[in-house]
Amino acid sequence: MAQPYQITPLPRNLYSGGAVVLNPHPIAQTYMNLLAHRKAQQDATMRYMNELGSRLTPQGMVDEDAKSLIQKKNDFQDYVIRNKDAISNTRIDNGEAWSQSMRMYNDMLGMIAKSKNKAATLQYLKPILDNPSRSMLLTNESRDAIHRGLLPVTDPDHKDFTPDQIHFKDKPFDNRDIAELQHAISGYTGSMSYDSPVRDEKTGTQTTTGHRIFGDNEKLGFQHIANNYYQNHPGFKYDVDNVMSNPQSQDYQAHNDLFKKVYGRDMDGTGDVATAYLLSYYPHSFETSKSEKTVYTPEEKKKMALDIAQGKANINLGLAKQKSKINVGEFKEKSDITGQRQETVHKSNVDYNLAHPKPTKAAKDDTDKKIEQAIKDIFKKQ
Repeated sequence: MAQPYQITPLPRNLYSGGAVVLNPHPIAQTYMNLLAHRKAQQDATMRYMNELGSRLTPQGMVDEDAKSLIQKKNDFQDYVIRNKDAISNTRIDNGEAWSQSMRMYNDMLGMIAKSKNKAATLQYLKPILDNPSRSMLLTNESRDAIHRGLLPVTDPDHKDFTPDQIHFKDKPFDNRDIAELQHAISGYTGSMSYDSPVRDEKTGTQTTTGHRIFGDNEKLGFQHIANNYYQNHPGFKYDVDNVMSNPQSQDYQAHNDLFKKVYGRDMDGTGDVATAYLLSYYPHSFETSKSEKTVYTPEEKKKMALDIAQGKANINLGLAKQKSKINVGEFKEKSDITGQRQETVHKSNVDYNLAHPKPTKAAKDDTDKKIEQAIKDIFKKQ
């Protein structure tokens, strides 16, 4: 009996060309592992960046710098978040994002270091800056260095300050030195020369001005002391040199006027300027002026009395003449009316003689008494 015909089924890989059938599950797993690795790498990078950020604290910084640090820190964290892929995988942008984040971080580290240095500088400078007598002695270079060192560390003009940049000027010519100088020259009093009094007739007062005149020995003494101070006191020398630096200044002219008042000539050279500077602290006045009631000499008093008496006499004479003229005028007017000319003229002459009596001895004595009384009155007023 013949065997039945059996059909062989087609193999499953008939169209696979004999290739091995791949299991897709390992590929998916590998991809998931790759994603997990990238995620872990990114998380590790972010943790590292966060750790770096946590190290950036404003402790020990100056307040104004601390505020800037907080802003920079916020900018840093924002940049890291926006560029986390490139930062965690440097192949994306050849490491540019990573490098930029590190520059931002290092900039903040430098800012913190500078601010802490500035804080230490402030502690060092505080005793100097709080003491006007010391701060005023700082040189201009030191002042400039301090100014730059105290600027915000983000300011382009900021420069770190170090204590070796502190320099002081020479000791100034202060109040104690001035007192010692005045004591040294107080004995040079000279003598006073007074001008003639200037009278004010309206107020009845007179003003007298006196000028202090020094002898040759005293003038030499001023010059010797001034030269000694210039050679041995840096502060005195500094002030004198400052006056000399600008001959066109008002300060120079004021010293020249003072020198000329004592020496009768303009300043010429350092020694004269030093002497003028010394004289500016002279403890006594160079001129005096006093006002008092006008003082008259005996001759002036007698003349004034005569003038007063003569003035009174002139007044009386004027009144008498005036009265005479009035009477004459009245008589003439009557004569014109009545025609009694002779009688009118006679009465007028009588009145004129009465108004102009001849001086008698009694009248002269009376005038002399009036003059004497006027003189006494003037003397009383003195």
